[in-house]
Amino acid sequence: MGLVLATQLLPGVLLIGPYFKLLAAVGLYNTYLGLILAFTTITLPFSAWMLKGFIDTVPEEMDHAALVDGCTPLSAFTQVVLPVIAPGMVATIVFAFLLAWAICSGRWC
Repeated sequence: MGLVLATQLLPGVLLIGPYFKLLAAVGLYNTYLGLILAFTTITLPFSAWMLKGFIDTVPEEMDHAALVDGCTPLSAFTQVVLPVIAPGMVATIVFAFLLAWAICSGRWC
């Protein structure tokens, strides 16, 4: 997890050249999809770190109790765990959006 978070230490100016070359090579330069992909990769380490911290607070006993009650692992996740972590996901989405907005508007250094 430290390696994922360490990617946030790279300055944004250092990534402009590789992003440009990559997006131009795949034909996504000057498109909305290319912009979305670039901002997603920039905010992904922060989002993963924030969600991991929130998911670690969910007790394992909830998952085990759902499995004992007859849920499949997928239904235990969707019906028990996902509603519990939904506020953390919303907070992460809001922070990632604000981070991408700040980078796009040039107010973030």
